[in-house]
Amino acid sequence: MMPAFRILAGTALAMTLALIGIADAQMIRRAENANVRFAVSAPVELGETVTVSDGDTIWTETMLPTQAVRLIDPTPERNRPRPADGIEAGTLLFGVTLSDSVAYCQPIDYEAAVRRVQCYRDIDGNGTFDGTYLSRQRGLDARYLIAFVHALTAAGQIRYEAVSPAELPAAPSAIVLDIHRGEPRFRRVVDEEMLDTRFDCTPLAGRPGECEVFGVRLAMEETGNNTYEIRIIDAAPNRGIVVEIGNTGL
Repeated sequence: MMPAFRILAGTALAMTLALIGIADAQMIRRAENANVRFAVSAPVELGETVTVSDGDTIWTETMLPTQAVRLIDPTPERNRPRPADGIEAGTLLFGVTLSDSVAYCQPIDYEAAVRRVQCYRDIDGNGTFDGTYLSRQRGLDARYLIAFVHALTAAGQIRYEAVSPAELPAAPSAIVLDIHRGEPRFRRVVDEEMLDTRFDCTPLAGRPGECEVFGVRLAMEETGNNTYEIRIIDAAPNRGIVVEIGNTGL
């Protein structure tokens, strides 16, 4: 399991798939890596000073996918190649970015025994979903993190409408201090999942003692024994991140 803030190289199986309602068959990848794009709120602790050690939370914020739709029609369950529940009309789906399109997935109940959900794609752009994937999440404890989608098949004609992503429930996120090889690094938690990538706080020219990480300006001072006093000065407007999960299964 390799959750990360990075775009990772991967291969995907391509085949010609004739989908219901599409006049011409297209070369469509039946399985591919996906990334989720998020808008990030301002830190709750903006303007505060915190004293933290390894593993402590520095600040908290929320994350929302940048794309969302609402199902107008219910969707049927799937049984092959793995079972996945159908989805009721009115359900909100979040967008996951593919190589050349966007699919929309049901938020994941990461406390459920089976976390597999269906994801839908409007291949011909006519306002109905005509293809359905299965998601694979790799056991991540987060509602909006998808590792990849696979097993694309025809879905009939399922109507949907675009909605504001603000209608989705926000995912809580936290930035924690990670002392790595004696140096302070920063890692992100989404829901209950700690992402693996460590980030440096980049020093700011002309601002002694200040640095920036995740678009947030900090003043940091080590107070001894890997403990730091950190002032959360300000945050860039309209911050966003892209999360892609490393996948060796494709």
